[in-house]
Amino acid sequence: MVRSHSRVPRRLLIALALALAVALPGFAPAQASPAVPVSGLPAIERLDALLDQLADPEPAVNGPRRTDPTTAIDAAEADALAPPPYKVTSYTIRTLARTALPYVSTSMPTKVPPTPHDANGIPMKLVGTKLYYSPAGLAQYGLRHEDAFRRTGDPDYRAIATKVMKKLIEIGVVSDGAIFIPYRFSFAMHRISTEVMVAPWYSAMAQGLALSLAVRLFRDTNDPVFRTYADNLFRSFRRIGRGTRPWVTYIDAGRYLWLEEYPEPVTPSDHTANGFNFALFGLYDYYQESHDAYALQVLRASLTTMRHYISAYRRPGTYSKYCLRHGKPQAKYHTIVTSQLTYLYKMSGDSYFLSMQKLFYSDYH
Repeated sequence: MVRSHSRVPRRLLIALALALAVALPGFAPAQASPAVPVSGLPAIERLDALLDQLADPEPAVNGPRRTDPTTAIDAAEADALAPPPYKVTSYTIRTLARTALPYVSTSMPTKVPPTPHDANGIPMKLVGTKLYYSPAGLAQYGLRHEDAFRRTGDPDYRAIATKVMKKLIEIGVVSDGAIFIPYRFSFAMHRISTEVMVAPWYSAMAQGLALSLAVRLFRDTNDPVFRTYADNLFRSFRRIGRGTRPWVTYIDAGRYLWLEEYPEPVTPSDHTANGFNFALFGLYDYYQESHDAYALQVLRASLTTMRHYISAYRRPGTYSKYCLRHGKPQAKYHTIVTSQLTYLYKMSGDSYFLSMQKLFYSDYH
């Protein structure tokens, strides 16, 4: 359960920091703490030069309360599921305005594909002497162009996003009805030669980014093929690792559910914060579209995990750990996670995330 904190007056919370502007709602659901002021929000740096700024130019819209019939049915269905093997907090998930979601920008991406790319203009990554598709990078590229289509109505942007989405599905691997998008190149964690993600490997971050892209293209086009893509991508989060089959989720000894950016076959897993949260954003998008009871359960469990562990990433007075297994603090990812915490607050209504955002912000400012 979410701990209760002392009440403070509700008011509109506005913080500006460089490229990011966020408006925070004052409503707090029954099992979440009330809103508290925020001191400032950092600018967002691009992730691998593809992640656009997580701008939020308009106020978020509060989600329906428990008395709303649709929400009550969703919650009841989730509660009626078989007890999960992981911990779940009964968050009331807020519905945010489209412009208040992650991956909303104010800049315009170019229509010219980056170098290198394939014959169809799909970006590729040079690893050694070979070219590969990089799932997370591709999904980020698609999200930027889908956002540009939504803001401008220019069909060229939608065509680029659609082309990327179809490529992600084309290179995907089907396992028990779920689509997993593989990395076909091996990757040494933090350049550690003894800790290599051996190809093919899979990532919750890539799965979540692709899930967000599929959901948003479905909303743009009402084409059922994108809803099918989303359903099949979501199923990947139902496969609990470890094992020989593809997996991206894991339950630790404390019964917390992890969305692993790097699903290593070792114990403990890497537990990368920013990748976890990008995967969670995909779950949020999917639940908002599907109102699926199991999606609600997994989303709530993911919020529960990050709430429990986020303080373990903090290094007071400086930037935070990249992951819990290796540490490896980096200013870039500290900035990203700081802003992600604001979205977790807005999605869940739990002001603990906002309190931690303030601490992370003050640690590096």
